[in-house]
Amino acid sequence: MEWLVQCSEKGDYLRKVPRNLCHQNSFILHPVVHLHLIDAEGNFLLQKRSRKKSIQPGKWDTAVGGHVLWGETIPDALKRESLEEIGFFPLHYSLIKRYLWETEQEKEFVTLFCGFYSGEELVFPPDEIEELKFWKREEITSQPESASQNLRYEIGSVFTAENSRQLLSLLRPMQ
Repeated sequence: MEWLVQCSEKGDYLRKVPRNLCHQNSFILHPVVHLHLIDAEGNFLLQKRSRKKSIQPGKWDTAVGGHVLWGETIPDALKRESLEEIGFFPLHYSLIKRYLWETEQEKEFVTLFCGFYSGEELVFPPDEIEELKFWKREEITSQPESASQNLRYEIGSVFTAENSRQLLSLLRPMQ
């Protein structure tokens, strides 16, 4: 059985809970990590979720996203999920925001990061991810029906056009 963390609305760890319980409309608040990757042109790497997924199947989503396991820290979970979902962990990344996210199935405490993609080989598990692709911000916002609810929120209100340019200049390694 996979154990997740129940947390407070401030992100403090409270107790361990079975993963399946968190997704059964119990609304147990649990921490997750999201990582957006931006390339040198300002494009976002997105993953297309497997159609076999129970939540947001076949939708485009953040490059990396996953649960914090019991006994893990947020940085540990970010690194583990990055290696599992895209095959590498970015050298340059930054904490962007923490927020609460609630859907019909679950309630999450999201810790959102953004990293710089500099040409690393991308490797993904085909049972979880159908495809990885770089998108211009405008392409994402012009096709809202193809994006997960969470991605629409993050691109629409966190990664505005101006914020994305500023982030890119901060994350890009010095030449």
